[in-house]
Amino acid sequence: NFDGGRLLTRGEVVLLLQTMQVDDHARALEPTPPAHLFLRICNNLINVYKTAPSDTERLLATLTMGLAIQPHNYHMRKLRARVAIVLHDLDVVTADDLLAQDLEARAIVGRAREMKALQLREAEVQHRRPCSVACQLAGPDAATSAADLLRDPALHVGMVVLNTRYQYRGVVCEWDGSCQRDEDWIKRLQVDKLPRGRNQAFYTILVESNGNVLTSYTAEEDLRRLAPGEASEVNHPEVGKYFRAFDPCSGYYIPNDYLIYRYPDDEPTTLVSKGFPSGMDLLHL
Repeated sequence: NFDGGRLLTRGEVVLLLQTMQVDDHARALEPTPPAHLFLRICNNLINVYKTAPSDTERLLATLTMGLAIQPHNYHMRKLRARVAIVLHDLDVVTADDLLAQDLEARAIVGRAREMKALQLREAEVQHRRPCSVACQLAGPDAATSAADLLRDPALHVGMVVLNTRYQYRGVVCEWDGSCQRDEDWIKRLQVDKLPRGRNQAFYTILVESNGNVLTSYTAEEDLRRLAPGEASEVNHPEVGKYFRAFDPCSGYYIPNDYLIYRYPDDEPTTLVSKGFPSGMDLLHL
């Protein structure tokens, strides 16, 4: 501390100002406005936190406090934007109207908006997945954990499968990350006695039939995907309700817009987003 932290008298301060060649003693001896004092404290903390990566959140909070006192300090505002991007707190940047007015800062704002748009797209994809919706509805007291509900399935919509227990074919039109039937159904079908129990993916299958509307809700362990050479069209009256076409090259049914929206990450869905390969012989329904 300066001089051990000793408080100076008014006369000593005047002498000190004279040695510093400060002539306007009266103005220099006026009380420091609280806002200036607070801003000085913020600047000191900013200099401390800038050197410590673990203090990045404190740095962001201190910059925000400093800007509350001096909102047009664009140096501080740009620094806050960079720190916010590091912390992925993008709303701090995108909602800053004053920052957008600074020519040098527009690149920072543009980067934050791109990252925000990507976050929103990823969140939308997760929200559209049925297992994600189930997690939202389950609540903290649900018997099935979020980890179980979010388990990735081995099969996807549009895949032609064989039930290895009962030897029937069908096509997957829906799936859940774990069994979503009620407890009575689970007990009646003895789901918990399966080797993998209820906490495995379950699939709604359009079962091949002679004009009858047959569906099943089947555990993943009882299904096997038929390879492209084995898979063929499934005779079921509701196939056209879910799918646009059958692709004999991949052995997939091409999902309609509704299934693409619900299952954006499923493998057959990506055929639509990437476009059909040239020469694919689509048998339109």
